[in-house]
Amino acid sequence: MIRSASGGSVQGAVIVRNNLDSIYRVSATVSLYNSAGVWQGTTWSCPKSGVGANSWSVCYGKTVTTSALRYAQAAATGDEDTESLGRTQLI
Repeated sequence: MIRSASGGSVQGAVIVRNNLDSIYRVSATVSLYNSAGVWQGTTWSCPKSGVGANSWSVCYGKTVTTSALRYAQAAATGDEDTESLGRTQLI
């Protein structure tokens, strides 16, 4: 997650790396939380798409106007399971 230079907005992104020798289908989500851990009603979702063999894919979320501290929690879902990608620091 990044914050604008002015400090008035944030945007999330998920970067997925496919280390396989074939295409892999994956979707990604990023949810926004306040400093108390309360979900802020914002989840960005990128639909399942193919990530080429030995390549990267980036899913960008929309920009949200807020100057308050926030963190993001991300997950990726493949053909068989969903993996938590962890959470960012408060920014």
